[in-house]
Amino acid sequence: MPVFEKEYPMNRTVFVAAILFLACVAFPVTGLAWDLRGFWVAQQMGARLDATVDQNGNAISGVAFVYSRGGKKDTYHFNGQIQGNKVVAGHNDGHTFSGQVLNEGHVKGVLKTKGGYRIPVEATRQ
Repeated sequence: MPVFEKEYPMNRTVFVAAILFLACVAFPVTGLAWDLRGFWVAQQMGARLDATVDQNGNAISGVAFVYSRGGKKDTYHFNGQIQGNKVVAGHNDGHTFSGQVLNEGHVKGVLKTKGGYRIPVEATRQ
């Protein structure tokens, strides 16, 4: 048994509890927003999506460019919110994205089009 445990058996329990508490306070699960600012990319059904995201507290906004296989470029300005690891954003045409931050550089969710299509999206920060 390590010396620390022999001499201070209760201190180990308190130490582990303190680390767990600090982890809960420090990480975004508590409602603090992840930092999503930056340039994000995704590929889906042969199309490429490039998005630049700005963030002010829990509010996010930005612009996404969707490039089709044929080279057509569509532009979407969006606004949304992030709470903990949950992200929701929308475009004024009725398209919405709902997903979650998996880690500092990876977001996964579903894009629901105004026509009702549900498209899975995984984006990574560049």
